[in-house]
Amino acid sequence: MVLWKEFPGSIFMNGFIGRNEKDFFVYGDGVSHLMHYNGTDLQTLFTTEFWFYDYQIFEKDVFVFAEDPVTEKKIVIRGTLKDK
Repeated sequence: MVLWKEFPGSIFMNGFIGRNEKDFFVYGDGVSHLMHYNGTDLQTLFTTEFWFYDYQIFEKDVFVFAEDPVTEKKIVIRGTLKDK
């Protein structure tokens, strides 16, 4: 194995899923951050108190499954790829 990419100064924690090496999602540390890497930048897309635990990625949509730690309710967050 070799080091591919570092994200110094970021809050990247774990949970990696994506379409390719220039388009993937990760979880951030601290307050739950849903982050996206676009091939250049790792950006926070969504910040919440929810706990993220799974993703599903389709051609134009991403679904993130989360849980409210206070109420224990399950939550689905949906993102849609913008048409260029």
